[in-house]
Amino acid sequence: MPFFSNKKRIGEGEAEYEIQDVAETLHGSLTLGKKLSKFMKDFSIKRAFKKLPSLEGVPIGKYYISPYSRRYRAWWMFLVIAAGYSSLFTPLEFGFYRGLPRDLFIADLAVQAIFLADILVHFFLAYRDPESYQLVVDFPSISDRYIKTDFILDLIGCLPWDAIYKSTGRHEFVRYFVWFRLYRARKVDSFFVKLEKDIRINYFAARIAKLLAVEFYCTHIAACFFYYLATTVPARSEKYTWIGSLSMGSYEYDNFRSIDIGKRYVTSMYWAITTMATVGYGDIHPVNTREMVFAMLYISFDMILGAYLVGNMTALIVKGSTTERFRDKMAALIKFMNRNGLPRDIRQQMKNHVRLQFETGTSNDMSVVDDLPMTIRSKVAQSLYSSILERVPLFAGCSAEFIAEIVAKVDEEHFLPGEIVIQQGGTSDQLYIVVHGVLEELVINDDGAEDVVSRLEADSICGEVGVLCNIPQPFTVRVLELCRLLRLDKDSFTHVVQIYFNDGRKVITNLLEWKETDARFGQMATDITFLVAKQQAELALMVNNAAFQGDVTQLKHLVKSGAAIDRADYDGRTALHLAASRGYDTVVQFLIREGADVNAIDKFGNSPLFEAVKGGHEATISLLLENGAKLHLQDAANFLCKAAMHGNHELLRRLVEAGVNVSVSDYDHRTALHLAASEGSFACTKLLVDSGADVFAQDRWGRTAMDEAVQHNRTNIIPLLKDAAAKRSQEVCAGEPRCTLRARKQPTETIQRTVKEPGGDHEARVSGSKDHGLSVPTQSSLPIGHRLSTEKHLERLMTTDCSQPVEPRPSTEKRTERLMTLGVAAPRRSSVSDSNEDLCARYRHLPARQVGSGRKISEEPLLALGCSPQRRCTVFPFHPWTPRNLRALGKVEWVPGTIDEIFDISFHEFGKQATKVLNQDCGEITSTDFIGDLEKIYVVDDDEVANAGSSWSSRGRLQKTGSEDVILPDT
Repeated sequence: MPFFSNKKRIGEGEAEYEIQDVAETLHGSLTLGKKLSKFMKDFSIKRAFKKLPSLEGVPIGKYYISPYSRRYRAWWMFLVIAAGYSSLFTPLEFGFYRGLPRDLFIADLAVQAIFLADILVHFFLAYRDPESYQLVVDFPSISDRYIKTDFILDLIGCLPWDAIYKSTGRHEFVRYFVWFRLYRARKVDSFFVKLEKDIRINYFAARIAKLLAVEFYCTHIAACFFYYLATTVPARSEKYTWIGSLSMGSYEYDNFRSIDIGKRYVTSMYWAITTMATVGYGDIHPVNTREMVFAMLYISFDMILGAYLVGNMTALIVKGSTTERFRDKMAALIKFMNRNGLPRDIRQQMKNHVRLQFETGTSNDMSVVDDLPMTIRSKVAQSLYSSILERVPLFAGCSAEFIAEIVAKVDEEHFLPGEIVIQQGGTSDQLYIVVHGVLEELVINDDGAEDVVSRLEADSICGEVGVLCNIPQPFTVRVLELCRLLRLDKDSFTHVVQIYFNDGRKVITNLLEWKETDARFGQMATDITFLVAKQQAELALMVNNAAFQGDVTQLKHLVKSGAAIDRADYDGRTALHLAASRGYDTVVQFLIREGADVNAIDKFGNSPLFEAVKGGHEATISLLLENGAKLHLQDAANFLCKAAMHGNHELLRRLVEAGVNVSVSDYDHRTALHLAASEGSFACTKLLVDSGADVFAQDRWGRTAMDEAVQHNRTNIIPLLKDAAAKRSQEVCAGEPRCTLRARKQPTETIQRTVKEPGGDHEARVSGSKDHGLSVPTQSSLPIGHRLSTEKHLERLMTTDCSQPVEPRPSTEKRTERLMTLGVAAPRRSSVSDSNEDLCARYRHLPARQVGSGRKISEEPLLALGCSPQRRCTVFPFHPWTPRNLRALGKVEWVPGTIDEIFDISFHEFGKQATKVLNQDCGEITSTDFIGDLEKIYVVDDDEVANAGSSWSSRGRLQKTGSEDVILPDT
């Protein structure tokens, strides 16, 4: 078949003329003759082959027929003609023929053959799924759908009922089956629907043609049925029918069967039309009962048909009446004004504005455009308004994209002379662009006087200062001549400006230029300047936020829009600070490339390099160092000490790599090496030593890192510090440039130190050099009383026997030590100095101390260094006999020099005015010399002593008498 296709043919849409907007009236259109010729030309079969487009289908089966192909459209037009013939001939055959003549029979068979072919076509005709709107080309789906819908009625209509009627003995009931062929009239109805959608055909004419066709077809069927009723009575009763008894003037219809069929049809048609148009009784009227019943039914149907025809005709006429719509809207407006009692001037303005809308057609234009998609509306707005906005001075130099966004958001309005567009002091919600007309800006004074500020003509703008500066409108804008304005809402404009930053800055720049040249902006200079500062602050915030989020794309867009990359936030942080703290290498590299200051300092004294060090971002640190970044760490000592105290080796390493001075000291002159040695962190200590930390540095109490290591039994640290000290001493003696600070102060390469002789009170000077090691000079070579703490510590390091192990402390002691304040500050009121030899001598006569686990720690290695070990004690603010459930936590403190200092500790730590110090056995302690290392002491007042119980009388008091310790009874 020529209609079949096995190719993919979807894409050619229906004829573009099937979406229409007809003219309101026939005036000004084609004449009737030209319309008819155009109609025949557009809908001829020949033209259908040439112009009707087609769609490509997706063939799932082997063959299918596209309903949008040109060949099928031509076939469909041929079917419309055949359906029109069949719909008209079927009632005529039923009423006027009892068996068709030969010519009509052949014609009837030909028509039925056409519709049989159409049945076959429908088995392959693709269709649109009403839910998915997809073209269904699957043969089983197509055939199943057709069989369930139209196949039975189409097949019954195609049967040769005339031949069946003749072959079955001319039974009358067989002839009723021909009415199934009226189902084909739906094709004619589809034709009229397409005719109404075609924009090339006047809608009014197409609608009238359809209504006339409906009226003619209904009367045609009624006429045929009227004649059928007259011919189905017995022959003797034919004179008792409407046509048998009819007498028109002198003409009689007694023998009406012999009258020409055309005259009989016209007579029947006349009766059907007059019956429909009148009440049913005129020149021709029903005679017998059957005719009366049919006439009643027909007249009832005519009432419905008449209402349909009159309603459609009225709708066609009223639909195009703009005057009627204007009258309705004006009447509603007047009712509203009367109901609310509006003043006369406002009433007049409202009526004039409504009249202006209908006279200019703006209301209809806006409603038409609002129904279109956004993309089409944007294109329409571009075509109408883009050239206007490009000439507005406020938008000079802005990008085409910015102008396009603004154009898409404007609305057109018209104003009559005398109307107020903007009221002075009102809210700033819109700005207006003058397309046509003249306005004036004026200032209304307190006394009501008006001062004209400027005159606005085409391509001017008003209301922009209030919108941009977010202030009340400074001027009143009044219309002088009929104006056509473009309104732009503040929210829409602000949204576009936020997206296009660079264009927003250009708009502000244009406004500033006006401020300098236009006198009307003189009084608003402060507001405009504030607007510029606010925009810059907002841009800086956006830049910092993009850097913090690592959004390099947004950051590039902001920088391209003119945003400054070095503007700091409220804490002085720049975008580079934030990016470095988060480790965004791409952002950091982009900011450096754009010229960001790598050494910017925030309010806390932090640099971008320090932020990267704290965050542990190795790649960022390297990138900043390669570009000349410095650490600029103001409180480097405190930061290093904290890192060393917590054993944060990685942080120390990053600080060292960033160039920090590892020998800086805190407020107690303690260095990070002191804390690392006291905490026993071998990794941190080795890192600091390898990085050049001063091993001879002393804190406020004269202790070095070695002192801390020895005091806290850090056996793993002592050899490391000893080796480092030996290396540094050799470098000092050889005059190496890497000598320590104290060594560089010596006038010679020889390090002098004082050592107490084991057997006496005199001192000797020790000299050391790189080549000869250490030698002890004679006593006479040393000045009397000379002290040099650095050399003394060197002597201790060089004479300490590190091979003798120091017993490790138990875990209980280690946990107790963590509570001490040694890690961050010196011991409270410590008196450690070179004058402790007497205490050392005193300790030599005491036995080794017991610790919590029962193990003993020998004091000899410490005493060999020339000083006594620092003692610790636990101070409790309650009586030792206090029940356990009433006891409180104590404090681990260094043993002070006097009992009064213990009382001070009690007051400051516990808020308690103590008067006595007791040991665990309730013995009163009168001297701190009796307090051993890790001993528990109790501070009490007189009331606690008095309430201690009867056992107090048996308690003794520990007191020092000479060189012996005795317990004296109470007096």
